[in-house]
Amino acid sequence: MDRGDWTIQCGRRPDAFKIWLAWKHIGDEALRHRVEWAIELSQYAAKVITQSDKSGQFSGRFELHHDPEYANVCFWYIPPSLNHLKPSSGALSPDEASMLSQVIPYCKDRMQRLGLAMITFTGEYNFFRWTFANPRSVTRDDVVDVLRDIDLVGCDFVPSLNN
Repeated sequence: MDRGDWTIQCGRRPDAFKIWLAWKHIGDEALRHRVEWAIELSQYAAKVITQSDKSGQFSGRFELHHDPEYANVCFWYIPPSLNHLKPSSGALSPDEASMLSQVIPYCKDRMQRLGLAMITFTGEYNFFRWTFANPRSVTRDDVVDVLRDIDLVGCDFVPSLNN
């Protein structure tokens, strides 16, 4: 269940008391390490995304919406059926924008139903917003695996013009 669709908090944990308790429990050094690792993972994800065209490991391609901010990576997945689209150029026709806006909800729904991952999406042409909120056990291999899962569930996407 994705509670982010029902709340303005959507992935944020605004309860300062919980953060303070965790900080007191794990200490300064462990908290610093967690924050630094979350930022490092987001930068690594951005690197894999920007190199996805050249890597040959994906059927579709990924494109950054903008550079990572803190531990957040915003990006599009472009399936082979829409490979001609360049959303970061901002020059999409209304039909192209409509087709692209169907991709991310499609991928998110399939990933969620298969129990692979849950990444929220938002905004212009529905881009993914991947937040590394609790990265303690997340590895670089996990980052690549999630991107492969997105590609796996999205590579057969065929857009509909009546949406």
